[in-house]
Amino acid sequence: MRRIALILLGAFAASAAYAASTPVSTIEAIYKSHTDKNAKPISGIEEKIYTARRRKQLHQALKGCTEICIPVQDSDYFVNGQDWELKNVAVRQISGDDKKAVVAASFLNFDKPQEITFTLVNENGKWLIDDVNEKADGETYDLDKLFKRE
Repeated sequence: MRRIALILLGAFAASAAYAASTPVSTIEAIYKSHTDKNAKPISGIEEKIYTARRRKQLHQALKGCTEICIPVQDSDYFVNGQDWELKNVAVRQISGDDKKAVVAASFLNFDKPQEITFTLVNENGKWLIDDVNEKADGETYDLDKLFKRE
């Protein structure tokens, strides 16, 4: 019974990202789902975290996939890799107003410093991800590039 309660609590914490009242709390919920051992990590293919236009783009990217669609499902761009061991997660708002905000998440993944920048849009009272920008191996990635079918 205790295990079920912990699993439900973790699921509730992860779902907080879908109804977050601030841009920072949306991104904090995503990283909490990656660091809380009782939570299911929020995935980059979880459509409820995206704006309407990105949900449409994600559906197109996954349409017709029978196996892994690279790069959409091949790695977790929230942690900049396939595996993670996150430490020192810090989330801060860089800019924004009541409609759009830019939030940065910095952390160590297997002791390697990472910083990922998110653009969020307030749609119907929910702060949803409209773009993700990160650098990996000298290349810059965003959702247009990540959601493009190869």
